[in-house]
Amino acid sequence: MSGAPPVDAGPELIEREQESAVLDALVDRLREGGGAVVVRGEAGIGKSVLLQRVRRRAEAQGARPLFTVGVESEAELPFAGLNQLLRPVIGALAQLPESQRQTLEAALGLGVDLKPDSFRVAVAAFQLICESADSVPVVLIVDDAHWLDGSTLSVIAFIGRRLEAEHVALVAAFRSGQSTSLDDARLATLDLERLSASAAARLLDRTAPELHPVLRARVLAESSGNPLALVELARSMGRSGEQLSPPSTTLTSRLERAFASRLRDLSPNTRAGLLAAALDSRASLNEIARSSRARVESLQPAVDAALVEIVDDGVRFRHPLIRSAVRQAASAQQVLEMYRALAEVVADPERQVWHRAMAATGPDESIASALEQHARLAAGRGAVTVAGAALERAAALTADSPRKGARLVAAAEIAYELGLVDSARRLVDEAKAFDLGARDQARLDWFRQISSGSVWFESGAAKTFVTIAQHLRDAGDADMALRSLVPIAHRCWWTRTKTRTREYLVEAALAMGTADDDPRVLAVIGLAHPEETGPAILKRVSQLRLHEMTDPIAAMYVGIAAEKAGDFASGVRFLASAIDGLREQVRLVPLTQALVHYAWAAIHAGEWPAAAAAAHEAAGLARDTGQPQYGLTADLIGGLATALRGTEPHL
Repeated sequence: MSGAPPVDAGPELIEREQESAVLDALVDRLREGGGAVVVRGEAGIGKSVLLQRVRRRAEAQGARPLFTVGVESEAELPFAGLNQLLRPVIGALAQLPESQRQTLEAALGLGVDLKPDSFRVAVAAFQLICESADSVPVVLIVDDAHWLDGSTLSVIAFIGRRLEAEHVALVAAFRSGQSTSLDDARLATLDLERLSASAAARLLDRTAPELHPVLRARVLAESSGNPLALVELARSMGRSGEQLSPPSTTLTSRLERAFASRLRDLSPNTRAGLLAAALDSRASLNEIARSSRARVESLQPAVDAALVEIVDDGVRFRHPLIRSAVRQAASAQQVLEMYRALAEVVADPERQVWHRAMAATGPDESIASALEQHARLAAGRGAVTVAGAALERAAALTADSPRKGARLVAAAEIAYELGLVDSARRLVDEAKAFDLGARDQARLDWFRQISSGSVWFESGAAKTFVTIAQHLRDAGDADMALRSLVPIAHRCWWTRTKTRTREYLVEAALAMGTADDDPRVLAVIGLAHPEETGPAILKRVSQLRLHEMTDPIAAMYVGIAAEKAGDFASGVRFLASAIDGLREQVRLVPLTQALVHYAWAAIHAGEWPAAAAAAHEAAGLARDTGQPQYGLTADLIGGLATALRGTEPHL
């Protein structure tokens, strides 16, 4: 496409000339290679308009645009955004190797339930897109990325880092102040600023030249340089100046009010159809018609008003804020009734259970149990964040105090493993208010200790953790009992802990009632007192077979024990296997820990480049997951690897 004649991508965007040029160049050079650009800015600042320009230019250049948009109510549905993005190229699935095809079909709900993990889904999706781009360049367009489900975001970030040699471009937009996995993908970013006073006046004169001067001044003042606010407030005030929001109203609220004034001109049937589409962006036209009890034709006035467009078998809002306005314009009762109607007509189990959950106004154990089951399935598919959200909503719908607390504790456990420290603390605080069984109370106590950081400095921490472990064991949870001792055992390794304390922890681990070669036991005793337990650990590790170990956490524990006992070669092997498994499962907290231990083992095994790479990755993950002690250790190991290799540090 390089060297092609100028292409008309629509009217020039005021004060967006530089951003337009960057995106035009990205599309124009697709025949030579691809790339990715992230567009960031506040709501209504013009992100969607830029993406529409990219879409028009791609089509004019003969490229194929693939589009997806994040929807807040679908952030809990794994791979919902990916389903929308890949729908036009689903026919190319047959070109993929069988394993990749089955993985992608399972993620998109098209095949058997294989419980795919995010990494393999990302690889398969990337391969499918590249296969499609062999015949015609592809432009991936992602709007409102901050509202995409976490599973889809991970896939898009994975793809975005690998496009340089492909005939594929990615342009993704998300709101400022919203954290997404795209932040860590280190993609080129365009930050959109508000329009200057002169540019805002030019835009207003272009879109509403006959606006009364008094109203014109008020629109310019209230829009604060936000292009969408300026256009929509001008349209709204052209009908009645009384509909302006008061000065204290936030920008988003002003925009939603402006859109709501346009909605009032629509018939009740049209508004009902729009509400159904707003609450479920994956709803088909048939599902929208059945849930709103209106004919599909009733949506035409909304299409004519440029609020929505009919795409394939569904409805796409012309701007995300229109969706917000539709929801805000409906009463709480209307929203609840529509969620109930959608739950009755939607066949997809995941969407159905979420609609039921959103329609519930009080405790409902049947829905809570269904959400809990949904959480298990989502976790199995690698959508761990979805599982946490489902458990939290399940807790909100639970009346029984012990069960409610147990679900909050389970959600906190997921949040902790994902490195969401603030969420884990909040869920733990909520769970404290309920009557918990012995097992869940002990788990709660453990989370409180971990989140407070007391394991690293409190003088009586060893006794506290051993007591918690004993309570867990007595409640029948031997697995968590042993895992709960690992953090305090780490403290023994990293600090000058008294010999008696080390012996105390070894005795506690051996008294948990599991086999002496249990990976969890080996990790605790190896960390707590390697000088005394080293010979026994070496013997037991030599009898374990890596190929028989399917749990990456177990492999990590064996690798830690081997490394602490001095068998660095075995430590490298077991930890490398654990890293692969944890990466596939997107379990970032234990992945960080495994990388640090692997780097240390690799240093001693003479594998310095591998140690440096692992330490570098661990340092970044430690910052992301709130594990400063692992981050500092990773930096130290990385520095040591650099020194041993005799290379200059990368600054």
